[in-house]
Amino acid sequence: MKTRLSIVVPFLMLACAAPLAAQTDSLGSFDEGESDFKVVLGVAGGLSLVNPGTLNDEIGFLNNSLDAGVEKIQTMTQFAAFMRIKPRMAPYMLVRVEAVTVSRSFDYSAVGRSAGNSSTGRFNVSSSTRWTVYPLVLGVGTTIPNTPLDAEVGLIYAIGETTETGSIAGGSEYTNTSSGSAFGLEGRISPHFRLSRNVNLALELSYRSLTVKHYSDSYGRDLTNFGLDLTGVAAGIGVSYTFD
Repeated sequence: MKTRLSIVVPFLMLACAAPLAAQTDSLGSFDEGESDFKVVLGVAGGLSLVNPGTLNDEIGFLNNSLDAGVEKIQTMTQFAAFMRIKPRMAPYMLVRVEAVTVSRSFDYSAVGRSAGNSSTGRFNVSSSTRWTVYPLVLGVGTTIPNTPLDAEVGLIYAIGETTETGSIAGGSEYTNTSSGSAFGLEGRISPHFRLSRNVNLALELSYRSLTVKHYSDSYGRDLTNFGLDLTGVAAGIGVSYTFD
């Protein structure tokens, strides 16, 4: 069901964009003056539709080993804050900071073994892992003439963090952290309409090419054969304020 939803959502966004743009234009809420501003500040939120194969393979192995029933990852929650800086009557410069995150939790039982391989009893473990990536996007964009459509493209530098926490019933707690980094590309189209002279509400539909690699833990040990693939479509909604 979630796979089908992941495929349908971007197309629904595209289908909504055209009538929204037409309605916005017909109501006179867009004019040429919108393409002539100094600074725009905004925030946005939505879903990133991904299929991180390496991570899902690890989840599959975990399920087979511990009968954990952990759900594989197909979507990640996404938040963003952005700033557009524009010289008069020219393409604007874009600075965008994003956070893309997802978590999974599970419980399992295990049997302890002594150095002599004798059983030390059964114990219960609760474990939770959160994967978060922080992309910094530097790019350029433009408002397509005579439309309320913004088009943007940018270079990504991203830092990924993984935090695993757990507790043993009646015993100790543990935390493991690791981090990695990567470069990527992102493109976005965003139909918008004006709520007031300076406030815009916008839909966002973007495509990101990014795989975060070279993870190492807090002890400096490298995580081999692991990369968090965030390549895919993202859809969301945002609001911005224009300083004209």
